[in-house]
Amino acid sequence: MNKADLFDFVIKSIKPFHGLVAAQAVIALIWAIDVSVRPFLLKLMVNNMKGVNVLESYTSLIFLGAAYIAMALAISAISRVWDYIWLKFNPPLKHHIGLLLMTRMMKHSTEFYQNQFAGTLANKIKDVMGGIPDLCKHIMQQFANHLLALLIAIGVFWHVNEKFSIGLLCWATVYLSFTIYFSRKGGQLSQKASEIRSDVLGRLVDLIGNMMNVRLFNTRGYETAQLQHNFNHSIRADQKLDWFFLKLFCFQGISFVVFQVLCLFWLIDGYKDGDITPGDFVLILTINVSITDFMWQLTTDIRIFADILGNIAQGLEMALLPCEINDKPDAEVLNITQGTITFENVNFYHANKESQFSHKGLTIKGGEKVGIVGHSGQGKSTFINLILRLFDVKEGRILIDGQDICDVFQDSLHAQISLIPQNPSLFHRSV
Repeated sequence: MNKADLFDFVIKSIKPFHGLVAAQAVIALIWAIDVSVRPFLLKLMVNNMKGVNVLESYTSLIFLGAAYIAMALAISAISRVWDYIWLKFNPPLKHHIGLLLMTRMMKHSTEFYQNQFAGTLANKIKDVMGGIPDLCKHIMQQFANHLLALLIAIGVFWHVNEKFSIGLLCWATVYLSFTIYFSRKGGQLSQKASEIRSDVLGRLVDLIGNMMNVRLFNTRGYETAQLQHNFNHSIRADQKLDWFFLKLFCFQGISFVVFQVLCLFWLIDGYKDGDITPGDFVLILTINVSITDFMWQLTTDIRIFADILGNIAQGLEMALLPCEINDKPDAEVLNITQGTITFENVNFYHANKESQFSHKGLTIKGGEKVGIVGHSGQGKSTFINLILRLFDVKEGRILIDGQDICDVFQDSLHAQISLIPQNPSLFHRSV
């Protein structure tokens, strides 16, 4: 699935919640401002302490101290507002996505479900339902917050000395460019690992659903060996992903140390020349620690982001596949008068299989009782499925009272036909 389709679906999903998204963006901005504001207040307090006797220190520092405490209280309150917004945003968004996907999934053909593990499909939908809210959270709470904090810090550093600002900008540019470039490969590895995990889960569900057959045909040893093979395949994919990020983290850790050493050298050199105050030490080092911690966290977030994005992509790739059987734009409601069913020169075959119907012509008049007899696999069930349009004929037409079933709404067709399936099936719910 291409990224344009993926982000189109994400935007469509969160559109009903745009007000909550805007509120999250405002909070992210406030958090970003706080990264530089409180260290700046500490700088002012340290500088005010210089040359002030003990008796005057209270008067000199009380206003700055109160501002520092007020900012801390405000951030604590804002964090609880974020929690409230998340509570109003996360569960409803999951449910909204689930409805969008399941409405789409119910339009797929019978053949689609015959070729898929039910557990795999359920897992893919679950990944998308949980992934999109987490994606929004990472974008707002991590990426937007951290990048805004970085830009504000660059501006604050400029007022101390332009070389701190330029140094931070250069380091952050190299760091982020390197991280984003290599995270593309990490995203590919993450998506592949996610697909393998979904396949393993689907096989587990398939095995559990057929446990009676496993017992009756004494294939526990065979199934255990198959599971071991599948688990090993998943382990190798996960380890390959982890090894890639381990090497990336090594580079980033070294870059952190180099930047810290450079900042400390500039501070000491500036203090020697009288251009740097003790408060500047506090300001630069405090913000620097916060920024490097953010950037380190950002790397982890990029990995999680890539993992989430991979899960969403592989989930949507299956869920948003084009439906095999669609109603025509000008479809009409099926109108039953006599109930006459007519096969006109019908050809049909399943994929990669021999033809089951070749130029089939047949008329069943309304009110007739017809029995169909034949060996297994000769098309008895297929005959019924074609009338229900669970499969489309390759050539020819099927008519009900002169109406081509391809020209009517599928729902109206199914509403007019009662079927007792040969394999009884019950939902796991109350009768």
